[in-house]
Amino acid sequence: MHAAWRHSAALLREFRIPIVGFLVLTLVGGFLYGEVYEAIRGGRVSLINRPYVIVQLMVLEAPETVPPEAALAAFWYFMPVGDGLVLFARQDRVMEVVFRNMAETRK
Repeated sequence: MHAAWRHSAALLREFRIPIVGFLVLTLVGGFLYGEVYEAIRGGRVSLINRPYVIVQLMVLEAPETVPPEAALAAFWYFMPVGDGLVLFARQDRVMEVVFRNMAETRK
């Protein structure tokens, strides 16, 4: 149990920047998308659904067809790229952290 806690804490410490980046991208991006959507189309995306729309855009699971408005289309093409930059920015460190912690546990 202690080793599992140490491994989890080490991974959270190591990847706090991508985790925080993902949350900021999802929440702030969702808020901005909703505001731009309302300004351009006049429709309203509820606050609770805005982060969900952004997550859909990140995983290329579009909630609707690509909008003709340039500002909304920018979200469609930026979100997967932004997600990739945030989440995989420190991917090279994953195996190093895991193996280092396993070696420390064996001592």
